[in-house]
Amino acid sequence: MVVTRARADIEVRGPDGNIALLVEVNGLRDKDDDWLAEYRRNLAQTILVAPTAYFMIVMGDYMYLWKRGNSPDMDMPDFKAPTVPLLTTEVFTPEKIRKYSGTSLTIVVSYWLGTLALGDTLREEELLEPAWMFESRLYDLVKGGSVHLSEDSRW
Repeated sequence: MVVTRARADIEVRGPDGNIALLVEVNGLRDKDDDWLAEYRRNLAQTILVAPTAYFMIVMGDYMYLWKRGNSPDMDMPDFKAPTVPLLTTEVFTPEKIRKYSGTSLTIVVSYWLGTLALGDTLREEELLEPAWMFESRLYDLVKGGSVHLSEDSRW
């Protein structure tokens, strides 16, 4: 089954044009595992998730990645990483990122995902915490792909 549209904050398509990753951005912080699992389950019920798509929730403090994006279960994430170190650049400083929420945080996350999609401009040793991105195959799935915000007119 090929899914042509999803309702997530960010959609990342792989180089083959299929949905590789759906991302929901939420600036909340300090939520426990039970809250996160229920939030993800609720999102899975309201967002159309492609059978092969990974699913990511970006919170103000951590990013969570599920490799079974379409699971309706209250699964714990497969990977968890601190948000601020991954999004930090010369423009997006840690101080700024900690203040962002909503659309501002979504734009920063889409920029970060865009750098992953560009692939050849990114070397593994430049990443602050590359292990989970390579272990999860997230980097391989999005490299050479494209990033789309939900407001993107191409949807």
